[in-house]
Amino acid sequence: MPKRLDLSEATSTHRHSLNLSKDVSDRLRRLAFENSLSEAAIAEFCIRQVFDANTDSRLLAALREAGAKGRRTITG
Repeated sequence: MPKRLDLSEATSTHRHSLNLSKDVSDRLRRLAFENSLSEAAIAEFCIRQVFDANTDSRLLAALREAGAKGRRTITG
């Protein structure tokens, strides 16, 4: 059984800067604003869910299959 995720407190944090696709960014901002949640809490929860459900090798294979690279190119 997966451990319970508690986002209410953190013993330490590190800041990350991410570039997100417009559709993901729009949904994240809307969800956070409409529900008085932090964007960081939503992002951390989602990332933890993906990490907990996959091994590193499975995650990397799925990312590469989806076209992930070192840098993304903006098209349009």
